[in-house]
Amino acid sequence: MPHVPVGLRITPGSVNPKDQGEKMDQDMMRKLVIGSAVEINGRKTLACARAFEIHRRHDVPLRDIGRICDENDIRICACQLGCFQ
Repeated sequence: MPHVPVGLRITPGSVNPKDQGEKMDQDMMRKLVIGSAVEINGRKTLACARAFEIHRRHDVPLRDIGRICDENDIRICACQLGCFQ
């Protein structure tokens, strides 16, 4: 089961901004990305597949996910394109 940050739990019947035709604000995006990162060997990481899942499910632009990762020292891992180890 994917990790979802506290305060942003998506459960059956809950409201997803994408379903309402609304865009997620910057703070919600930041919380979602940071909350989805896991710590491995003392380093925060976000799997590439999870980044794409956030993009698809919540309509968060990939560019914003990358920016948030950069700003918060979160490393992309398990890259589907082979760009990151």
